[in-house]
Amino acid sequence: MPASQRGRTQTLILLFVLSASLYLTTYSAHVESGDARRLLDTVSSVVDYGDYLLDLSAWQFPPENFDAAHRLPLQSGNVEPLQVLAAAPLYALAKLAPLGLVHTVYLLNVIIGALAVCVLYSYARTLGYRERTSILAAVVFAACTVLWVYSKTFFREPLMLLLLLTSAYLIERLRLRSYRSLPLAAALFLGLMGLVLTKASAVLAVPALLILALPPLHGVPWRRLLVAGCVTLALLTVIFTALTLFGEVLGAGSRFNLLRILGEGTPRYFLTALHTYLLSPGGSVWGTSPVVLLALPGMMVLLRRGQVRYPLAISGLLLSFALAYA
Repeated sequence: MPASQRGRTQTLILLFVLSASLYLTTYSAHVESGDARRLLDTVSSVVDYGDYLLDLSAWQFPPENFDAAHRLPLQSGNVEPLQVLAAAPLYALAKLAPLGLVHTVYLLNVIIGALAVCVLYSYARTLGYRERTSILAAVVFAACTVLWVYSKTFFREPLMLLLLLTSAYLIERLRLRSYRSLPLAAALFLGLMGLVLTKASAVLAVPALLILALPPLHGVPWRRLLVAGCVTLALLTVIFTALTLFGEVLGAGSRFNLLRILGEGTPRYFLTALHTYLLSPGGSVWGTSPVVLLALPGMMVLLRRGQVRYPLAISGLLLSFALAYA
């Protein structure tokens, strides 16, 4: 292994150990919400019974169907499957050891958070930043953002973040190779599928990722751009149609039925929610992770250099999530 590659590997290991150790200082394995309880119950059902039914938390999510056609009148977990499948090995390990089931499963986001820190470091190096700058960015990301808070939970956001970062990182690697690497393209496809299977709302990130994936447009025939856009749109349509039709098989219920989600909007909450996500000191993206305000001068520098991809993608990503969630 070349010395430079060996040094980078050692840095990644050090960042992972330091980040995981930091998160373990506040680790509590406290079940913080009904959503987490639903996820934990689904994990136990997948490992113990091979289904997605809620039995241990039936007191909170009581049975709904008493039709004789149903083997058990229990609610389905009705969650996207990847978080459940990622946590299943930890649950199975805890049963064999034996270890505390919840305490072991809750290590998942400690591991995922530390991995996200490593991906951010590699991402910064791929973008051409110096070693010292990349390490500093990774450390600030680990210690000064809401990622530390999420490491104490069983929420799906850390896994969605990890896959989003990984997908963007793979896009940059593909750009450096002029989109001529089949392994990287396959890895990107798997990352995008994992992103959607972690949380249906991750589809909101697709436009921002497409902006990052745009090649230099000078000299590219408009017909080629049109064909690429149509193929991408058709592929997304096929994927989400399949997920909508077969969501029950994955234990996700109607989570991927985007028309149903869009039809349940409550406009009276819109302005309050939008204010919370973007402006409020205690609930907004900058209020919970004030260090992200450092991105603003950096985006201005990029714009002055004529580099618009990242300012446009970041702004679009933030606004699309804020508007759609509101």
